[in-house]
Amino acid sequence: MARQRKLTPERKAFIQELWEHYEPKNINDVQDIIKDLLGDTLQNMLEFMNDLKLVYKADNEDLALQNLDRLDEKWSGKYPNIIKYWRANWLSLATFFRYPPELRRMIYTTNAIENFNRQLRKVTKTRSIFPTDDVF
Repeated sequence: MARQRKLTPERKAFIQELWEHYEPKNINDVQDIIKDLLGDTLQNMLEFMNDLKLVYKADNEDLALQNLDRLDEKWSGKYPNIIKYWRANWLSLATFFRYPPELRRMIYTTNAIENFNRQLRKVTKTRSIFPTDDVF
């Protein structure tokens, strides 16, 4: 059973105003409301993520720092905590650039791990017990 959130009077008034403005007649109208409300936010988040990729996909640490500075200039007003986190933890994050690009990609993506886990589940899901260590 889902927990219901209690809405403040301000939020209730905001929702009522939106409802009256849009006058939705069906589910498609409700979806349009959601797109209007979230579209810009989602677009900004996607742009931010693309700019963040320039930091961790940089060829070296110096270029990554330059890209982090650009990210800071462009996005610190909107996402200040993320930028602060990257700066506060830069010494730890910078060790990432000591690895060759091929290994770095494996570090920042989980595809290899997820693929391995999927293969394990495929093999083990039909087995309810493992009588010996020689399963395979």
